This record gives sequence, structure tokens and C-alpha cells, in this order.
Amino acid sequence: AGNIYHGCVHNMLYEKSHDLLRGLYKSASFVIQAVCFLETGKYISHLSDLASSVSIDDAKIIRTFMELKNGGNVKFEEMSEALFYRAKALIENTDLL
Repeated sequence: AGNIYHGCVHNMLYEKSHDLLRGLYKSASFVIQAVCFLETGKYISHLSDLASSVSIDDAKIIRTFMELKNGGNVKFEEMSEALFYRAKALIENTDLL
């Protein structure tokens, strides 16, 4: 989550790269998958199943990644901000550490 947060900040300020944002969403899907496993003890491999098994905020990240993975358009500001704030929230959640 820390790397995603840092990547979002750097990308929003300097790179403004759509490809980098896609990569950050991919990384976020793995983080969400790991958090879900930590919380439930269940490994969920399919993104659609994962999206229906996690919080609304995490599901939004997963669905956005699925959209990007299927060739969807990047909405840079909106997607960057959503991922930034979700990564921030995961970092702040000390219950998981």
C-alpha cells in the first residue's frame, strides 16, 4: 500500500502516465487480494469474486482495474485520486499490521 501511495503521488505530480496508473491499479488488486486473505483466510483468485467479497471502496478499485484491463479509458484525475485515498486508508488502518 505504501508503494502504491508513493507511486500515485509521484505520478500525479510528475509523470502523469496512464500506463503507470494502470500498473498501480494492478498492484492494488494484489494488495486487496492479500488484505482479503488476511481478514478471511480465503484466497480469492478471480477479480469479479474478489470485488463482491471486499469493502465498497476496495470493490471500486477492483472494478476500475477490471475496466482498465479490458481496454477501458483512463480517467486520470478521478482514478488517481481514488487510488491515492484508498492506499492512504490502508496505510492508516493499523488493525491490519
